[in-house]
Amino acid sequence: MPGKLYDIADLLDKELYAIAKVSLYTFYPENKNYFAYAIAPGKRVGKIYSYIIYGNNELYWQLYEKYNNKVLYVKHKEGIFDEKILAEQGVIDIETKRKEKEEENKDWSEKLLSMLKPAFFIVVGAYVVVSLGKTLITKKNK
Repeated sequence: MPGKLYDIADLLDKELYAIAKVSLYTFYPENKNYFAYAIAPGKRVGKIYSYIIYGNNELYWQLYEKYNNKVLYVKHKEGIFDEKILAEQGVIDIETKRKEKEEENKDWSEKLLSMLKPAFFIVVGAYVVVSLGKTLITKKNK
């Protein structure tokens, strides 16, 4: 399943943490000549300052951190950053934002209906179970 999508503006000034090995570079196209160092899973990668889209839509995060007075970059790859820690920093994915906005835009009758739906199904389900039980008991006693 693909990772969640986020608005880039929501990620600026947020801390990235690795859940896989992450390589940092002093220039944005990944190139061994610009390799600075690697970050182990579970460790802090850095704080996002900005981003660059390079070449074939490759996204690089520019970090506040520096290495030998050079800006550091990390290529964005799905599944290498901890989304739970982003959520703890208040970052909300686009789909969740959409659902929240949709819920906010409902009028009172739609909100009431969506709250009553689960209760309706529980009552109907209970009625079916009780009716079925009574029918089985009646047939057994005959």
